[in-house]
Amino acid sequence: MTWWAAVLGFAGALAGSWGGQLIASRREDRRWQREREREDLRHEREMEKLRLQHDRDVDLAWRSERHAAYTRLFTVMLALEPKFHAPTEDPAVVDDTAEQKDFHRIHHDLHDVYTLVMIGSSTEVDIAGRQLIGVCKDLAVWYSPGLRPTDGEKPDYKGFVRAFNAAFEALIDACRQELRLGSQARSADFADHPESAN
Repeated sequence: MTWWAAVLGFAGALAGSWGGQLIASRREDRRWQREREREDLRHEREMEKLRLQHDRDVDLAWRSERHAAYTRLFTVMLALEPKFHAPTEDPAVVDDTAEQKDFHRIHHDLHDVYTLVMIGSSTEVDIAGRQLIGVCKDLAVWYSPGLRPTDGEKPDYKGFVRAFNAAFEALIDACRQELRLGSQARSADFADHPESAN
């Protein structure tokens, strides 16, 4: 009897010890699981913060590059603008060799800058830019004696000016929208553009 009591006591103590260890182990596992979940959540939040910061940095860098490219484009357009107005006051200016060379120099600069601007630009900027390029090509015909029509067609210089101004305004507005500057053309953010000719 005493021997069985000792065996049962030993077995009970062993089971109690094993059970206690099992409960403690499960408690530790649950604690470790909670800590791991907290750490995963902290890591996820940290990564999201880094992603957001990266996106902001990329956006700011992109906007800065876009702004510089658009400013260069508008500078060229403002240099080209007097070439549109001059023939409305004196049609003979398109026959002046120096004026022809100056026009084609600026026109060449426009194509160089335009190519840079259109990389990565929005559809609206691209459309407005193409309209400007088209108007400039129309005027370039009259600054190029070898390209002028031979059927007696007369140039509509005032029409060129109106088309140029409308396209320029559209481009400024599209660029401002792309850079999230609002939709007010003729702003000092880019260039102060003169009023259209009548």
